[in-house]
Amino acid sequence: MKLNKLQNYMIFGYILFLVFGFVYVRKVITSTSIKTYEKDNDKKESVKPAKAYLIFQGKDTFNARLQNIDTVGDFLNKLRDNDQLFFERTRYTYGTEISDVNHVKTPEGFEWKVFSNGTDITYAVDDIKLVDESTYELKLVKQ
Repeated sequence: MKLNKLQNYMIFGYILFLVFGFVYVRKVITSTSIKTYEKDNDKKESVKPAKAYLIFQGKDTFNARLQNIDTVGDFLNKLRDNDQLFFERTRYTYGTEISDVNHVKTPEGFEWKVFSNGTDITYAVDDIKLVDESTYELKLVKQ
């Protein structure tokens, strides 16, 4: 007798759950969709060619033609892809380190740095955009 009463409550609860579930699903399906808007970028950059130069250790000069939306890191990679310059690059969360330039291991206590107008930009080479006719320097400096 007790089992029969519990069974009836369970069946009633299950039917009630199905009815509310059905009503909820129908309501969600028939509801209006959320409007979405695309963000307008008013600051669209105009893409222009940019020729960049790299002075290696004050002796050799390399150049490549890219676009002004490319970064100094892209410029270095293009030089490597064109077999003009070889280097190993390690990316960290704080920036980039360059080592083993032209198959020469970095000596103890020294590191390779990229300079732009005398300012060290090594850790930000992936963030700095190219400027047409800009010159960068790659030097081995004491830590």
